[in-house]
Amino acid sequence: MNPSNRIEELRHKVNNLLPVYKSSLYRYSLLAYSRSLLDLADAIITLSDAGKLSGIPILYRTFSETFVDFHNLSTDKLYGYRLQSNRLKEWIKVLSNLEPNHLSWLKESAGLDDLNGFKEQLLKEKSALNEKYKPIKIGAKFELAGLKDFYDTVYNELCSDSHSNLRSVFSRLNLDESDLKVQLCIATIPQALKELEDTLAQVFRVDS
Repeated sequence: MNPSNRIEELRHKVNNLLPVYKSSLYRYSLLAYSRSLLDLADAIITLSDAGKLSGIPILYRTFSETFVDFHNLSTDKLYGYRLQSNRLKEWIKVLSNLEPNHLSWLKESAGLDDLNGFKEQLLKEKSALNEKYKPIKIGAKFELAGLKDFYDTVYNELCSDSHSNLRSVFSRLNLDESDLKVQLCIATIPQALKELEDTLAQVFRVDS
């Protein structure tokens, strides 16, 4: 099956499941990661087909991070507590350093009216999490997924692309379809889609 058609078929299945499992934090989180993976894979393939190669490594960094969280969550429900811990940590950091002139922007973008109440709620949730579920760093996520080598090598290169430093802008000048980095970004997508498809079948009993 054409990758784009396969992505569209899987996206349709995920979209149908999302409203059904909105009240189940674990399943809803798994579906949210699934949807992100599909959208990012679709964008990468679209750029490849259009010959717009310089954006692929940038998107692929996010794709790889999303896949690692998806993989870890699909194999261990308790990993969701680690993700929640990271979410709380970052929100509290934002709210603790908020300047008054950013207040309107945050309220509008996050759909929040009572920021102080929201922060109190986050702090309460954070204190309820066991020390076992403290925030997990990105390197530890990849190691947990069995991808430490990828993190130490390819991921480092992808970060360079995302930050757009001198190393990355020089490398973009020579990108073509035969570039090993581009090929790797494209080549791993089918494997990720297969795991996503298998997970939908196992967790949600969705036919592949």
